[in-house]
Amino acid sequence: MKLMSLHRAWTIWTIALLAMLTLSGCGGNVSIPDTPDAAITEAQKKVKVAADAETAKSAKVGELWTDASSTYKAVQDKFKNSDIGYTGAIESARIMSDKKKETYNAWKQLDAYLRSTEMKSAKREEALTLLLELETKQNDVNAKTPYFKVMDTLVRIFGNNKKFSPVLAIVFIAIFVTGILWPLRYKTFKNAKEMQKYAPQIKDLNEKYKANPAELQAKMKEFQLEHGVNPMGGCLPALAQIPVFLLMIQLINNYQFSFRDATFLWITPAFGDLSQLWPAPLKGQIGHHLGEQDIILLVLYAGTMFVQMKLSPPPTDPTQAEQQKMMSTTMPVIYFVMMLQYQLPSAFVLYYFASNILGVGQQWLIQRQLNAAAAGTTVIIEPGKPAINVSNPLITGKKKKK
Repeated sequence: MKLMSLHRAWTIWTIALLAMLTLSGCGGNVSIPDTPDAAITEAQKKVKVAADAETAKSAKVGELWTDASSTYKAVQDKFKNSDIGYTGAIESARIMSDKKKETYNAWKQLDAYLRSTEMKSAKREEALTLLLELETKQNDVNAKTPYFKVMDTLVRIFGNNKKFSPVLAIVFIAIFVTGILWPLRYKTFKNAKEMQKYAPQIKDLNEKYKANPAELQAKMKEFQLEHGVNPMGGCLPALAQIPVFLLMIQLINNYQFSFRDATFLWITPAFGDLSQLWPAPLKGQIGHHLGEQDIILLVLYAGTMFVQMKLSPPPTDPTQAEQQKMMSTTMPVIYFVMMLQYQLPSAFVLYYFASNILGVGQQWLIQRQLNAAAAGTTVIIEPGKPAINVSNPLITGKKKKK
């Protein structure tokens, strides 16, 4: 039997997170004619069918409006950087907002399309106007949620300065959450040291009872109770991050449009405009404000995540330790790509960047405390007897037994 460790909790958490973000952007492919006029005609037919179903109060009206919106989106993608493409984007977003009541998704889809196109035309200006309308409409809805009110209250507490107060509010949340997680992280590191101390005994149990899994499990539970160790202890901080992540998603998304005036060091309108002149794929990758994505902050976030995982206590099992070592390299890359693809606001990334820095400092302090405590204690382990902690001055000349 292998003991569950921190890297397994990270694996479970990552799979769940990837599934959530991936599914949130899922959509079916729609086949449309190859000519612009025929493609628009096809989309208009879908709209008429949906409108007729709505008049008739059909049970399938929702599916039909989705089909119409998807058809217009297929038009925007197939005829990108043209007036027909902009028409498809505009109509798809309007249907999503007005008929499907999915204003945020409509805004997100239209915003992504406009970022990926460059052609200047009256249709593009129409799309930009619609984007602002959707933003205002969604912000009015968001302002009524408790998530918006919590973030807005914190912003007001920190001076209600549109540029700096949101940054202070985010950092405050990171400090608050890190403080709450202190006992869990301390317990995790302490538990890891205990597991390392008993590694030889655990290895002996695995070897002795490897042919009898049921008896091995019973002996392992007996050993854990006897010595007060918990192999699940390393999972607690990772599992605790799941509700925190979901809460932060809600706080940031509901306040997203109020971050338009908030800046952070290089995340400013000036640097955002400058990045528009960069060659692909870096073009436009600097955020104008905390409501937009920023590539530099993402890189820094991934770097702090790498450091934090490197400082995590390794499992006693050599195989698991090797897996954790590999994950300390791969996980930051996975999260970087995931956040880059999902176009998360830099306000969200800023929270995790600050949280990682605080977490690294917290782990360093905990390690110092545990090392200082261990320096004044010697553990005597005798076969068949509980471990005994004895201060060094009292056991002078007494050797550690195995």
